[in-house]
Amino acid sequence: KGLSDKEINEHFDMSDESSRFIHIKLRRILAGSSLILLGSILCLSALALFRDAHSYMPAWSTFAGSILVSCIGASLLKSNQRADSPLVSKHRRRYDVAIILSAILVMTFLLRVYDITEFPAGLWYDEADNIVRAAAFHHDPSSTPVFSPSTHLPTLFLIPIAFLQEILGPNWIAGRLVSALFSIGFVGAIFLFARRISGISVALISAYLACVMRWSLNWGRIGMHGITAAFFSAICGYLLIKSIRKWSPFWFFWSGLAMGIGMWFYAAFRMFPLVAIVILVIGVTFSFPGWKRVIISLISLSWGSFLGAGPVIQHAILQSEEFFRRTRESSIFTLHNQDQLWDVFIESLNKHLMMFNAMGDPNPRHNIPNEPMLDPITGTLFLVGILAIIFHRRWIMFILPAWVLIMIFPGVLTVPWESPQSLRSIGTLPAVIVIAALPIAMLWRLSRLSFGKMGRALVTVSMVIILAGIGALNIYGYFGIQRNNPEVFAEFSTAESIMAKRFKIQQQRGYSLFASRQYLYSLSASVVSGNIHYESLRSPRNLPLSVDDIHKGGAIYLEPREKGVFDLLKTYYPGAIFSEITAPSGGDTVLYEVLISKQIIQNSQGVKVSFRDSNNELHERKETSLSMPWSIDMEDVILPADFELSSSLHIKEEGRYLFEV
Repeated sequence: KGLSDKEINEHFDMSDESSRFIHIKLRRILAGSSLILLGSILCLSALALFRDAHSYMPAWSTFAGSILVSCIGASLLKSNQRADSPLVSKHRRRYDVAIILSAILVMTFLLRVYDITEFPAGLWYDEADNIVRAAAFHHDPSSTPVFSPSTHLPTLFLIPIAFLQEILGPNWIAGRLVSALFSIGFVGAIFLFARRISGISVALISAYLACVMRWSLNWGRIGMHGITAAFFSAICGYLLIKSIRKWSPFWFFWSGLAMGIGMWFYAAFRMFPLVAIVILVIGVTFSFPGWKRVIISLISLSWGSFLGAGPVIQHAILQSEEFFRRTRESSIFTLHNQDQLWDVFIESLNKHLMMFNAMGDPNPRHNIPNEPMLDPITGTLFLVGILAIIFHRRWIMFILPAWVLIMIFPGVLTVPWESPQSLRSIGTLPAVIVIAALPIAMLWRLSRLSFGKMGRALVTVSMVIILAGIGALNIYGYFGIQRNNPEVFAEFSTAESIMAKRFKIQQQRGYSLFASRQYLYSLSASVVSGNIHYESLRSPRNLPLSVDDIHKGGAIYLEPREKGVFDLLKTYYPGAIFSEITAPSGGDTVLYEVLISKQIIQNSQGVKVSFRDSNNELHERKETSLSMPWSIDMEDVILPADFELSSSLHIKEEGRYLFEV
């Protein structure tokens, strides 16, 4: 209104170049919308196909296609706004950050794979079950369902294990390598999250803490789902913070997709949508973009979530009994009546809030029993960080304590005798790490603003010492204290796993294999040994060993309760090799091993006979039985003579026995 022709031309450029730009943009919008619609159709088709239990391959292909097509469509709909080119100094800073982050990621990789076959010392049942299920999917990909009843979780974590088995063969290490990859991804994701919420310095410190922290390190080396909850929590936090800063439907779509895919993994992540709600509420409160953009963004978030988690949601609705069975079995709501529930809940909440700095998870597979989840330095920084957030009053920072309180609930709602439960509370890890990193970064920023060159140098040295101390405490705490702890050593199906590893060695030597009945159908032993055949040792039925039942020797493995059999074998075969396997630092025996060569078995059987005649001449011979004729070879013996028969008698049936000469 009231514009001249020149001003109109300046504001509304209708040149050929502008027209081409408009046409290109319209084509992108049309193509993107069409792909989004196609992705929606494919997603709904995948849901229908997943209900056909005969073959899941069409369903998986359609589901993957729906995600791929929708992502391309969302990318086409994204606006092409680009930031100004950064200054040279910023390029240099980014280069320095990339070097530091790369070093942290390399360190993460080395800490996750170092001696990974020997520590944890055994293959826990849940790990073994993951390997078996993945092997079945590798053998027949079309048999891969949405949900695995034996693991009580969806199957997406098992698919990369099956892919690794294609490369490594039927090797149980594949499960731990997949966890290590998620752990490396977690370090990268927490860098992105912390950078988005508080800058580069907090991001680098957070990545370092995620690399060395014993809590993170433990679950990055065990072939179970736990570390995935920390990874998806961090990456979703990053995407959501980015979304509410830009209020871009494109980033809300990616946030929803990441949340949806996260639902395929560890059950504790199912609590994360509450964190997303907190982030959205804070975003709307402090940077309200208008209701139209909020509604469009929420639709994008919801559609991305459904696209990623659609098959899981469908299974949870149609097979709710199976899907939620493990949750119900371990819930305080199932095991306590309403009168006790509030007291149990408050007690559990208190234990979980105290696990960071006072008394941690008592489960030896999760932690050094009862040790705080954070080392003393990180624990102190965590408390200081909470205070800094409260007094700093920067709105976005209040997401972090709310995050901790929400993601601790999967552990709080667990049965009280497992409390505190660090595995089900692992979703708190991203927020805990960033909170602990804040005081160090604030000190660094303060030194740059307030101190001279000497003061900044002293602060830098102090920071390096603090971070090095955190690394030393956690790395030694894990590879030193935790590794040598007898309870930790024994709790990973360690006896069965060590037995299975030694089965392989003894089988190559040609030894026949025997074990206690308790180990006969061990899933861990089966997976580690590669289904090597072994017999159960049932005393007294198959003792002493028969020469006819062994090849070049016998390798016997006994559980600790069968020490009496172990001592009996020492009596039978004093020349054999006897070993008692304990934790590196000692403690109770977890497994007995007896190695007996065939020659020793042969020498131990029969009756040793010696006699002296009246001329005091010694005669010796060996018989295979107590029933023997003495008239043979005795023509030259001068009577009377002293006879001595020496043997071990193994009585298999009760009753009275008579020996006659």
